[in-house]
Amino acid sequence: MSSEKQQSTLPLVSIITVSWNRKEDVSELVESLLKQTYKKKEIIVVDNASTDGTVEFLRKNYPNIRIIALKRNCGLHGGFNIGVAIAKGDIIVGVDHDCVLEDEHTIDKVVKCFMENSRLGIVAFKVCSYFSKEISWDNPLHLPNGDSRQGYPCIAYNGCGYAILKNVYVKAGGLDEQFFIYYGELDLTLRVIDMKYECRYFPEVVVLHKSSSPPTSSWYKKTIRRNWIWLTLKNFPLRETVKLMRLPFKALRKALNKNDGRSYKFTNSRGNYMPLFLDLLIEVLLGLPQILKKRGPISCETYTYYKIIAANGVNN
Repeated sequence: MSSEKQQSTLPLVSIITVSWNRKEDVSELVESLLKQTYKKKEIIVVDNASTDGTVEFLRKNYPNIRIIALKRNCGLHGGFNIGVAIAKGDIIVGVDHDCVLEDEHTIDKVVKCFMENSRLGIVAFKVCSYFSKEISWDNPLHLPNGDSRQGYPCIAYNGCGYAILKNVYVKAGGLDEQFFIYYGELDLTLRVIDMKYECRYFPEVVVLHKSSSPPTSSWYKKTIRRNWIWLTLKNFPLRETVKLMRLPFKALRKALNKNDGRSYKFTNSRGNYMPLFLDLLIEVLLGLPQILKKRGPISCETYTYYKIIAANGVNN
């Protein structure tokens, strides 16, 4: 069979990035995407109302990619959902705007992963530092048992780089825009796993991320804890939810210690605890009605699977 005929039977891949005031980084990312040897692909940039001329620059220099210029910042999750809505591909690849793909065969590897694993719903990329090429601090958590062909059991991908079947993404409801950013990946993955699809980590599929250390801003500290509480209330079985709701302040205190395996002192830039705590409490309560409307507990089987990987997973 000729290479042209082989290509015609392969799925179309839609590669989506959401940009916000990172013109140079997005340009470098697009260059790495254009170098991909996989032919059946489309590149979509969803711009979250950048003010640095990103849209004008991309339209001038990359006329063959699809650019969606939003009039307001819809967040990472909202922007990505918009990209998926217009995507034509059977496979969706998400790459952060400050990342590049490691080599020109990355998309070929992604397609191969899906073709060789019938129950695969999500491919979690290996995340390495753009500068040192070492494994990043936020590489996906996965079980150590597996192999490079079948992948390693995983409970959440890193938004820096991943792939998901479009029909699975749509059926699972996409990313929850209320989260805006952070923990939306885990929220989506839990629903995908509950649909009996697999999320697996493939170390040979690599994305390079320009962030070299965890964020430390007060906004980040507050947001990850708020979103963790929302995620628990939205997805976890009743027993776990009751534990969280029984004593709100105890639950919040527990959430304050939630740090994804990393150590952050929950204080603002001045070292004050109470203002940040109160901001967190207010945001959790304001978003609570929406979260409870969306509550759809995952099965005990999925929750047990999550707990096993959370307790025994590695990210190296």
